Amino acid sequence: MGQYHYPINITKKQFLNPHKLGDGLKLREQNGGNGGVCSALHMLLAGSNGRGGGDFDKHPLIGSWCGDRIAILGDYAEPGDIPGRINAQRVMKDAMGEDKLHVWKDISEEMIPLLEQNCEVRFDTDENGWRSRVKAMDDEEWSHSQMLLKLLQDLVKVAAKNPVDIDHIRNRLHWFVGVLKREIKGYRKPLEGPVITDRSMV
Repeated sequence: MGQYHYPINITKKQFLNPHKLGDGLKLREQNGGNGGVCSALHMLLAGSNGRGGGDFDKHPLIGSWCGDRIAILGDYAEPGDIPGRINAQRVMKDAMGEDKLHVWKDISEEMIPLLEQNCEVRFDTDENGWRSRVKAMDDEEWSHSQMLLKLLQDLVKVAAKNPVDIDHIRNRLHWFVGVLKREIKGYRKPLEGPVITDRSMV
């Protein structure tokens, strides 16, 4: 079993939950990826933000970890992992353990609007509670999806009015409409589902 890691601000008693930012809990799963843990840390540690073009929009969280004592600790942490007098094992127990102290705060949800705004991503939670991070659509993609959605909705209506044996088409059209509706909400999902192989049916 792998070790689960969390970025922790020991000074402010705050931490990030990688799962809430669309990343895995293992260390390699948090290494890179636009809009995830690395982007969140980049914002939190930006001490000179807001003084020039290309900076993030000002927000109380941006730069709020600058100068603090920060560590990325795993649940296998040992007391001497942090140089100095701080007990890393105790920090993990207090912040993440079953008997965690209420003074510790998970700021992941507060970071999500900043990540969506500055990294052009959207966060989606599936039926099992897993959160994923996907690229946001630009205006041209959004307009294109709207047009395709209208076309497919019209086709579904036509199919519904014809009692011919066209269930094969109707089922697939309903699926495509669902995909496009999700796209118009501002994010993409992988195209998984029925594939039309008989082109004479469409």
